[in-house]
Amino acid sequence: MADVFTTEKRETKHMRYIYLVSGLSGAGKDTVADIIQRRRYGMINVKFSQPMKDAFERWLDLTPGFLNTQERGAYVENLVTGELESFTYHDLMIRAWHSWRDIYPWLTVGHVYQNCSLRLAEPGANSLIFTDVRNPEELEVVRKLSKEFNTPIVHICQYRDWE
Repeated sequence: MADVFTTEKRETKHMRYIYLVSGLSGAGKDTVADIIQRRRYGMINVKFSQPMKDAFERWLDLTPGFLNTQERGAYVENLVTGELESFTYHDLMIRAWHSWRDIYPWLTVGHVYQNCSLRLAEPGANSLIFTDVRNPEELEVVRKLSKEFNTPIVHICQYRDWE
C-alpha cells in the first residue's frame, strides 16, 4: 500500500493549512491527526471539546485529563424525579454542553476561535488540525478562520475498514 502522507516537501516554508479530519467514532481520526502531525512539525491539534473539559474538571475538582476516561461514573440527583441517576462524568459534561449550546451557541466555540485567531496571526504560524467538528457552530469557526487568514481547508474523510 502506498504511503498517502508523502514526505516530499511540496509546500513552501510558511504555507499553512487547516486540516479537518472527519469520520465516525472509532474510525481513526486522532490516528490520522497524529500521523499528519509527525510529518508536519509544529502543527497544532485543536479540540473544540478541550476548553469545556478543562473547565468541567476544575469545577468538579477532578484530576486534569480525568474526563478523557469515560468509565468513571457519578450519581446525580434528577431534579424532576428526586431519584439518583448514574452517569459517567463524560456523559454529564455532554449534557451540560448541550444545555449551554442551546442557550448561547458561541459559548462553546468562542474560546477556541479566539485562541486559533491569535495563533494564526503570529508570524510563521503553523497549520491547525481539527478532529472533533460535530456541529454547525464548530464548522462555522473553521470556515471563518480559513477566510480571515486566507488559509485553505483540507478535508480528510476517515472511514472504518469494514472487512
